[in-house]
Amino acid sequence: MNLPWWEILLRLFLATLAGGIVGLEREITGKPAGLRTMILVSLGSGLFMILSITAFPSGSSDLGRIAAGVVTGIGFLGAGAIFREGVTIRGLTTAATIWVTCGLGLAIGAGLYLEALFGLIFAIIALVALHPVEESVPKQKLYRLSITLNPRPERLSDLFSYFREIGARIEEVEQEGAGGLWKISLVVPSKIKIEDLLKAMPEYAGSYAISLEQR
Repeated sequence: MNLPWWEILLRLFLATLAGGIVGLEREITGKPAGLRTMILVSLGSGLFMILSITAFPSGSSDLGRIAAGVVTGIGFLGAGAIFREGVTIRGLTTAATIWVTCGLGLAIGAGLYLEALFGLIFAIIALVALHPVEESVPKQKLYRLSITLNPRPERLSDLFSYFREIGARIEEVEQEGAGGLWKISLVVPSKIKIEDLLKAMPEYAGSYAISLEQR
């Protein structure tokens, strides 16, 4: 399928515009993937979609191959925007925005202007209008708890069951040397009282030491 030059130019322009609108919001809020990144993601996706349409005949089984490769590849780019800071995972919204912007570019490149417009509108609503709503929702604070202990062997499995029962997430368990000491890293919601946890520990361990890190 051959597209006229003006149609190609229009699609690339609209892909650039859509990416710019999303990127402007990211730029204003000071996020790592900003204006230029979103423009390039949308423009590149649109260009690949146009290549897919023009390179393969209509009805060919290969028609969606390039688009599928773009969707797979954009996942790696989005994954690079996600990082861990203490017990908090950051960059998920940025990664999702990159993914959506790729979808906008693909839709525009395919000539699906109405679908792209609706997608853009809902993306901006999610990023701008719903942000104050998200901020107003009370969030459960998390703590990282590191416990070095000499567990009672017969109560070790009960100790892990106890952690799960109180809502603590076990992140890492390692045995230190041959002295029988274990180091357990937990992510604990603030609703759990550390005092109650300390009172329960003698039941499961002969000796223990706890360090607490707040988010």
